[in-house]
Amino acid sequence: VVSVATLGAKKIKSATISGGKTAYTYGDKLKTDDLELNVTYDDNSTGKISYADLAAAGITVKIGETVVNADTVITLDMKDKTVDFIYDGKTTLTSSAKITVAAKTVYYTVSDATITKVYDGGLTIPADQTLPTISIKDSATAFVGTDSYTVTGTFAYTDKNVGTDKKIKLTTTLPETNGKYTFAPDTDKINADGTLKTAATITA
Repeated sequence: VVSVATLGAKKIKSATISGGKTAYTYGDKLKTDDLELNVTYDDNSTGKISYADLAAAGITVKIGETVVNADTVITLDMKDKTVDFIYDGKTTLTSSAKITVAAKTVYYTVSDATITKVYDGGLTIPADQTLPTISIKDSATAFVGTDSYTVTGTFAYTDKNVGTDKKIKLTTTLPETNGKYTFAPDTDKINADGTLKTAATITA
């Protein structure tokens, strides 16, 4: 790593990027731990400047018009923009490839519930039964910043016949998040086909 003290009056002529990344998920922080510039100076000597030393070397990092740092949270409006390294406030030394921003996956889950009914020829769960509660798994960390969304749904038997190993299916209504999130079932509680892992009963 080249410290500013060793640069003297040399000016940076060009640079290439090492480390970092351009493929992000919504809510990630800008990856800077291994980010550095390989620079060529006006006397044709070369060196490396770590991310931590960029500011001291007169280099500002931007995504679009936003000045960014290691605490910058990647948002959807940064998609298809580049990470730009601006020297002396005016010259773009180099830019990354365009950033991609994937939706963050959030998992919804259900509480345990014991559901039973007397055979009635239908799939409806009787009103006297306590239905599972639908909630967001790991809700304290699932969403970015002040974002908050709710998954709702309905429950019903998948067949009407008497038995002790009956399936209850959850049909969800998912919120619109404008590309920030995708929602998926908690596989500890919900099967891939939407049925709950906890069996229900229909008695004769």
